[in-house]
Amino acid sequence: MIPRIAIALVILFASCNKEEVLRRVTFNVREFSAGTPTCTITYTSDASGGTTVTSTSSDSWSSPSLQLKPGSAAVLTVDCNEATFDYKLYVYVDGNLLETKTYNGGSSPETISISVP
Repeated sequence: MIPRIAIALVILFASCNKEEVLRRVTFNVREFSAGTPTCTITYTSDASGGTTVTSTSSDSWSSPSLQLKPGSAAVLTVDCNEATFDYKLYVYVDGNLLETKTYNGGSSPETISISVP
């Protein structure tokens, strides 16, 4: 009797579909310069392909939330061609800060690449 119940429970739970876990990833860029430099912001992910925001001169920019599977890659790149600037780049997962970088001066873009936890 007990083996039949055990077999029935195994079959029951094995046939259940597990919901796919998605994490909410958001990128944020904040500008702390004395002036208002113009930059190009690009973000990509395994799920969304690529999106570019050009000629951004506001002091704060945020991406829409990306719904990504754990293990997915996501990349944020900021490029500014002006002589002096000061940016902070942030990556949030489910509202929690995962990574941050400072980008000030220089000629090459700054990038944050993550694997979604």
